[in-house]
Amino acid sequence: MNRQTLLISDVDYTLLGDDEKLAEFANWYGRNKPHVRLVLTSGRFPDSIIESVETTLLPEPDVVVGGVGSEICFFPSRDVVPGWPVCQLEHWDGDRVRSILAGFARLEPQDDEFQSDYKVSYFLRDADPAELEQIRAMLLEQSIRAELVYSSQRDLDVLPHGCNKGTAAEYVAHYLGFEPCDVIVCGDSANDFAMFDYGFAGVVVGNAHPELKALDTPLVYQSPHECAKGVLDGIEYWLRRRAAEGMPESKAS
Repeated sequence: MNRQTLLISDVDYTLLGDDEKLAEFANWYGRNKPHVRLVLTSGRFPDSIIESVETTLLPEPDVVVGGVGSEICFFPSRDVVPGWPVCQLEHWDGDRVRSILAGFARLEPQDDEFQSDYKVSYFLRDADPAELEQIRAMLLEQSIRAELVYSSQRDLDVLPHGCNKGTAAEYVAHYLGFEPCDVIVCGDSANDFAMFDYGFAGVVVGNAHPELKALDTPLVYQSPHECAKGVLDGIEYWLRRRAAEGMPESKAS
């Protein structure tokens, strides 16, 4: 029996962005669902991701990862996946983060709907590495160890140290019983970057931001195709590689 593949994909501008190509992906997933388990991951919170599942052609996932990895729940029950987050919460206090960073003039807090206990989000336009390091240092001075996820030259998410899309993907894969060699991750922006650090097969879609376009490792496939077509192209690439290397592969048809 062919073993399953775990597909972990970003949502906006990775799967979403081209309705025609999303329909092709949804059809492929429908045919291959017995062999593929799907995780949708996003900077958005789970309720927002699920709303997109209900109102677009996004296939129904097994698991939803929201808030840049800070929340994980099963679909459709919305039950929280046990044991997450496993980050260093003893060094985390969201309210203190907000208080400390209130003194950083260029930070503009995002609306309340984008905030949670484990995700403090700002607009910070065209930041350079020195600014991000200054923010990190401000927090460390107050004994706050934080993960800074900066994407689109605009969005800064401050999370507990060790909490991001990559650690969440690793946790889900382990929880569901998948080895790294059976996991494919797909993304388009810098907040997806951490997913490519855990030995998974990676797919960068053709419309990706420069940070991901610059990835050049044997485990990252740079698709020339955008959005869902790029995801499907990448899946087919990795399944062909798996077959060529003599490994059992998930069925693709």
